[in-house]
Parts: sequence; structure tokens; C-alpha cells
Amino acid sequence: MRTSLFGALALIGLLYSAPDAQAQTRYPLACRAGGNMGVNIAPQASGGGTEIVISYDRATRTTGLPAGSCSWFDRTLNDREPRSMRIVVRARMSVDLRPRPGDHAGDRGDVFVFAGSGADVALAETIVRVLKSGGAFTVQAYNPGRAPMVAESFRETAPR
Repeated sequence: MRTSLFGALALIGLLYSAPDAQAQTRYPLACRAGGNMGVNIAPQASGGGTEIVISYDRATRTTGLPAGSCSWFDRTLNDREPRSMRIVVRARMSVDLRPRPGDHAGDRGDVFVFAGSGADVALAETIVRVLKSGGAFTVQAYNPGRAPMVAESFRETAPR
């Protein structure tokens, strides 16, 4: 009886400590769009959201970031840290690569966010606008030990 009580208490302790053990500390990652920055957009298999994977160059400094690069606020990225980040938004998006006349003439492709398609429509529209304009942005990110990094809290910022 004493052994099974101890086992049950140990199991309960593991269950309560598991979320804390897996929680990751997020750090601000500053980026400037443009340059060699690449973007892949794909619907999630479940959940109705869209996964945005952004690849970037490692900046060689923490301020005055060149186009297409990212850096932590307090240091540059090291060689073991991924050169891509994954952001999930709760909104439907699509990419259209057909040439079209009018205000989109000359575009090789365009990204569309479907209005009313989820809670993050405004966020998705901001991400698209900042990336297309070559603007600066910051995310809260962490390295899960494999590429891509996990990013949250995308917000447009002044260039660093």
C-alpha cells in the first residue's frame, strides 16, 4: 500500500511539473524584411490556421540590420540557431502566382488574407504588409532545438 501511494504521488508530481518543464523562455528577435528573406505560407492540417515560415540571414550586428536579416536584441544569432521562424495565425491565407492586369500588373505573386476567416485576420494582414514593404518587425521567439524557431507576438517596429 505504501509503495502504490508513493507511486501515485510521484505520478501526480510529474503531471503538475510537466507543463513548467516544457515551457520555453521567449526572447525578442528583431528583423528587417526584404533582401534574401523568404516566406512560405501553408494551411495547417487541422485548426483552420495558416503557418508562415520566414527564412532570413543572420545579421552581423544588433542594430542597423541589413534587409532580409534578423538578430537578437542583445547579441547576433550563432551558427547553431535556426535561420527560419514559424508563426501560426488563426486566419486563412492564400498565394496567387498568376499575372493579373491593373493594380497588380507586374507582380509575380500576391498574398491574400480572407476577411472573417479567423481571429488573427488583422495580424495576418500586418505580417503581409510589413514583409512586402521591407519593413522592420519584432517577434518573441525561442529555439526548440531544431529549425524553424517558434515565433509569437509579431509586431511592426521602427528599424533597429
